[in-house]
Amino acid sequence: ADALVHNLFFADYSISLNIQMENGAARYMIVTAKPRVAESKVKPLYACPASCTGALQAISEEETRLLVIATKPVTPLLYLSTHADQLHLLQNRSKELQTFHLPGEMAHQEWGVHTVSLRVWLLFGLLLGSFHLFLLQLVCKEYCPDACNWISSKRFLPKTLTDFFGGGRAHD
Repeated sequence: ADALVHNLFFADYSISLNIQMENGAARYMIVTAKPRVAESKVKPLYACPASCTGALQAISEEETRLLVIATKPVTPLLYLSTHADQLHLLQNRSKELQTFHLPGEMAHQEWGVHTVSLRVWLLFGLLLGSFHLFLLQLVCKEYCPDACNWISSKRFLPKTLTDFFGGGRAHD
């Protein structure tokens, strides 16, 4: 399934962007630009992919194919400008970026995404639930002690530790 976007307005252009997918991964994008005003008044439009690590290309009504390139640190997939010198300046500054053309190349890279194990989330949920039950017990005993006798009843919870361990019997 490809991703297709029409009528993105930039400068005096209406841009269409079609991201082509292969095996569930974005491989390249096709960009077209239609002028919205008379062609004599329109400045040329230029594009380059991923912080201008690729070649600068003129965009027109004909399809222009650009690679989808991922970078580290993350940058936009596509840069557009009516001034080629701005994109050339960006090209000169992008020398320190790491680029990845295929998702397989990115699989072994650390992208700062750390997953938390299920045990940690279960422990967090248990602690959060226990805290709220304790808070409910405190509030209930404070504001309506007669209605909340079920909390301290022997069927539910012992009143003291001695009740729990022996019913408060005297020891010989």
